Parts: sequence; structure tokens; C-alpha cells
Amino acid sequence: MGEGSESWGRVVGLGGIMAIDGMWETALALKSDGTIWAFGDGPTVQVSGITGAVGISGFYDNCVALTRDGTVWEWRGSTPDRPARRGHTSRGQRRL
Repeated sequence: MGEGSESWGRVVGLGGIMAIDGMWETALALKSDGTIWAFGDGPTVQVSGITGAVGISGFYDNCVALTRDGTVWEWRGSTPDRPARRGHTSRGQRRL
């Protein structure tokens, strides 16, 4: 479903969606159970390590999620398996 793609259609396997957002080559879906799913140029995958999400946003190749406890998570759209809590200084993150 990315740039140059001629195949558009229904995303199979996602139900109970509360919100969606898109960015460069990936889209995000927030399910009613608080899990986040990424889809687009690759397979549909669950964003690991985040539960209880209440909001999502994607821009260019960056994603953020807000969880019920007020934590903000961020990750690159191409690495949904490695989100990091915002405020931790590993991987070059800044504190809010």
C-alpha cells in the first residue's frame, strides 16, 4: 500500500478499530483493547510492548502513542517491534 503501489483494499484481520492514522509508508490502527497495529508495505503486525493505548499519531516515519497512565511512547514506523518510553535517554530520545 505504499508509494507506487497499485494494490489498495481492505486490511484483513483488523476489527474493533477505534482510530487510525497514516504516515510515509505505514498506517497505524488502535484497537478497542488498547493494542496498536501497523500495516502498509509489510505484513500487519502488532506494535510490541505497548498496552492500554488511548491515542496514536504518525508523522513521516515516526509514531507516538499515549497510554492510559499518561506515558508517551515513540518508535520509527519501520520498527514497530522496538518502541521506547519517551523520557528515557537511550537511542537519542529527549525528555518531555
